[in-house]
Amino acid sequence: MKCPYCKRNLRQHERYCDFCEQDLTEVVEKTVKIRKTTKKAIKKIKEKVPKIWAYCVKCRNKVIAKEPMDYIMKNNRKAIKGICPHCSTKVFRIIGMNR
Repeated sequence: MKCPYCKRNLRQHERYCDFCEQDLTEVVEKTVKIRKTTKKAIKKIKEKVPKIWAYCVKCRNKVIAKEPMDYIMKNNRKAIKGICPHCSTKVFRIIGMNR
């Protein structure tokens, strides 16, 4: 974290700047609250994303697709594209017409 007045680097949760002699308790508390809320928001988003299993040809194993996206093929069938978390190649799973 940096001091908003003199722009010097401070240790985490340091509440007083020795160089410019400013009290930073309000600034530190605001940043701590923001960090906590963003972590909670990220957890909620991760919980909402469904786990899609797809077959990775390179790993020769079923993996949970990272960053799954809906995809419609030329014959109007639905599919899901994603990335293998181990080798970062593209994985693909065809879904039925009804889903």
